[in-house]
Amino acid sequence: MKAYKPRNEVSYDDIRALLGVLSGEQNASKGILTTTSDFPPRLISDPFITPFLPTRLELMNGDSLQKWLGGLLKK
Repeated sequence: MKAYKPRNEVSYDDIRALLGVLSGEQNASKGILTTTSDFPPRLISDPFITPFLPTRLELMNGDSLQKWLGGLLKK
């Protein structure tokens, strides 16, 4: 979880670091990175990250996180 101000995006290095942890931890099935802010706009086209989306890596930005948490409250 990264708690950032709205214009402070999660860096590529943070995302790649999580992928490195996933590579080293053989028992981990998936990594989920959530942020109160957002991710870089061209992240989806990054050739080193896209092969992991969404099966091994899930990214949830501030808007998606709020919707998801709101849905949990309704249940």
